[in-house]
Amino acid sequence: MALSVLYLHRRKVAFVVTCGAALLGAAVPWRLLQAAQVEPEKAQLVELAPIEEPPKPTPEPPPPEPQKVQPVQPKEVQAKPVAPTPVSRPEPVVPTATEAAHADVTETPPLPKPAPMRSEPPVQTPSVAEPPPAPPAPAANTNASFADKIRQLINAAKAYPSGREAMTQKPEGTVEVCVTLARNGDYVDANVKESSGSILLDQTGKRLVARLRYPAFDESAFRGQAQHEFCIRLKYEVPKN
Repeated sequence: MALSVLYLHRRKVAFVVTCGAALLGAAVPWRLLQAAQVEPEKAQLVELAPIEEPPKPTPEPPPPEPQKVQPVQPKEVQAKPVAPTPVSRPEPVVPTATEAAHADVTETPPLPKPAPMRSEPPVQTPSVAEPPPAPPAPAANTNASFADKIRQLINAAKAYPSGREAMTQKPEGTVEVCVTLARNGDYVDANVKESSGSILLDQTGKRLVARLRYPAFDESAFRGQAQHEFCIRLKYEVPKN
């Protein structure tokens, strides 16, 4: 009968048993803690022996400075004057009359001086004559030939104007134009030195010398000049069909 009652109320019994075990488990550590409490021992002060510092090394004494040796100056030794010994001069021997006469007779005549030797003149080797350098070309000829080259270049490029004004007016004449060139052949300036009477022809000649390309100066042409002016007379005629 009792077992059946416990079986029916097994959940309540288990709860009660669990709570009792928990309370018992909580009470036991508290008791153990109270029993384990021990009065703290009084702290004892222990004096430690002071740490001895290692002895400092004694500095070594500096090496002794070398003593300066003063040079010993030699004492001047004064030489004692030595008295000069008297030199006995031999007495001159005076020859007798007979000895002097005999010496005059036996005296040998002086030998003649040898004639100076004539030195032969050094032999001169014939030198090969170098050909004389070619004379430089006259500057006037060089300048004239280069100026002719410039004029031929301009004449080769000359052409009668082909505009409507030229076909209407049909001007003719000779214009003298001048062109200034640098040594490297660059164009510098151009001007009309003598007019042809036609503005159209004058402008045509000036434009012609301004648009051409020129060669550089020769080394010997117009030496010492940075630039030079070349003048040329251009004759324009109406082309015939």
